[in-house]
Amino acid sequence: MTPSILGWMLHQATISVAVRDSRGNLGMEAILETKADTILEFIHGLRGSLWVTFEEGTWAAWLHDLLLPQVTRVVACDPRKNALLKFESSPGANLILSPSIS
Repeated sequence: MTPSILGWMLHQATISVAVRDSRGNLGMEAILETKADTILEFIHGLRGSLWVTFEEGTWAAWLHDLLLPQVTRVVACDPRKNALLKFESSPGANLILSPSIS
């Protein structure tokens, strides 16, 4: 089974999520509250193998620990070391993060 790849942009109140298939086609975008129950409900609504990537930061360790038992793969990346992610605070940056895990 090919994975769905989720790129997450973490903020204090919300998380922007882009879901792509293994070929890189955008399947869905969502904005979630930064709350465990909301995040888990979203994850449980998706099917198949899930790979998640997000930027390192204040919420990264918490999100990593929350998602690790729920998904196939979790990667926290450092946008300062990836030239594609220099604009991390701009709208749509999660669209760039989503294919970076493959």
